[in-house]
Amino acid sequence: MKRPKRIFTRRNALVFFGAAAASFGLGYALRRFGGGDYADVDWQRAFERKTVGGIARIKSLVGEGLAGMRELMLGGGLNSGERISVARDGLLILSLPDRSVLQIRGEAELDLHFDEFSGGVYNLYVGAVLSVVPRGNLYIATGPTGAVGIKGTVFFREVFGETGREVQTMEGKMTMPADVDDYFCTCHGEVDYLGQLEQGRVVRTDRAQHHSPFFLRNGDGLTFEEAPMLNHFDDEIDRLIDVMDPPRHDKSWLDLAAASRPRG
Repeated sequence: MKRPKRIFTRRNALVFFGAAAASFGLGYALRRFGGGDYADVDWQRAFERKTVGGIARIKSLVGEGLAGMRELMLGGGLNSGERISVARDGLLILSLPDRSVLQIRGEAELDLHFDEFSGGVYNLYVGAVLSVVPRGNLYIATGPTGAVGIKGTVFFREVFGETGREVQTMEGKMTMPADVDDYFCTCHGEVDYLGQLEQGRVVRTDRAQHHSPFFLRNGDGLTFEEAPMLNHFDDEIDRLIDVMDPPRHDKSWLDLAAASRPRG
C-alpha cells in the first residue's frame, strides 16, 4: 500500500505537543481561546503545550485491526500515539476519553494522538474517518493536502490510495478525479482549513448546518472544489452519535434534513 505524504511527523508531534511535563493541557487553551463557542483559535498556541495520554475504547470492530503490531479486540483499548491500521473492507469504531467518537473504514492507516479531556490530532495516511467531536473540543485532522482544525464538529475525511477510487454518492457510484487524493466534508459545525500547519494561518473557515464537502488539492496553495457527499451518509452519522457517552451531539440537524427529503 503506497502511503501518501506524511504531514505530521513524529518529530513534529514532539514539538507540537510540547514536553510531557507541561503543567496544563488543552483545557487551558479552550478556556483561553473561546471554550464552547465557535471562536477564533490560535491553533499553534492552543496545542504547543498540550499534554497527551489516555486510552480509547474499541466499540465496534469488523475485520482485522492493528495498533502497531498488536491485534485489536472488541472491548479492548488503544493508547494515544499508536499507529492504527484497518484491513480492506474493515470497520473500527473508537470512543475517546473526551467523548469524541470516530469510525475508521479500511483499508486505512492513521496515527491518533489525544488527551484525557478535550482534543488531539488525527494524521490520516489512507482510508476514511467519520468523527463526532463534542462542541468546544479542539482536534487537528491532517492529510496529504494539509491540516484542518476541528472546533467541535461532525466531519468526514477520506484519503484515497491507488485502489478503491470508486465511491458511492447519493446519486450512485462515481470514480474519483485522477488528480484528487483528499476529500473533506464538514458535516455539521465549524472547521478552520489550515493548509500546512507550520505556517500557522487559517486559509478558510467553513461552517455547515448539513454537509459542506470539498475535493482538496495542494499545488501553489490549498484549493477547494465543490464535491458531492460521498462514502458517508446521515444514517451512519445518526448511529455514530448514539455510540457517544452522554451528553451526545445534537441530532436536530439530521431530523430537519430527513423531514425535508421528498417522500415516496
